[in-house]
Amino acid sequence: MASINETKREWENLLPLGAGFIDIPDYDSHQLPPPMHFKEAPGKQSYSIAVFHELHCLMHIAAAMDDLIMQIRNKDFTLNENRLVHNDHCFDYIRNAIMCFGDTTLEGQSQTPGLEDIPGTDGTGAIHVCRNFDEVSKWAEMKRLNEGRDHLE
Repeated sequence: MASINETKREWENLLPLGAGFIDIPDYDSHQLPPPMHFKEAPGKQSYSIAVFHELHCLMHIAAAMDDLIMQIRNKDFTLNENRLVHNDHCFDYIRNAIMCFGDTTLEGQSQTPGLEDIPGTDGTGAIHVCRNFDEVSKWAEMKRLNEGRDHLE
């Protein structure tokens, strides 16, 4: 099993350089909402690619869970209230993404050792049809606004 730090690095490495933020200069010729404008990317018509926003939200929720665990273990630990507000957005955003893409793959009985005789599924053995995540990441890096993997301000 990977260490906590190794696991966090693996998650962080899922975000491409630029964190999935790209410039769409001709945004008004597409059916897009108004662009974002970041001080780190002056003059750019900035958009976030949804899959990377979704991953950012999962990482944010995981970090907030870590904070809650730290608070339980250490009563002197102070929770970041802004992170909790951000969590509400993230849970709702991920719920909408799951509902939007509605994976209809049929999943059967769990194949995990020790669970084969307990009715339920862990998704093992089901064949999902997916987009090529590596290609999406490569495209996002080619179009990136900056060199970081962090959320822009």
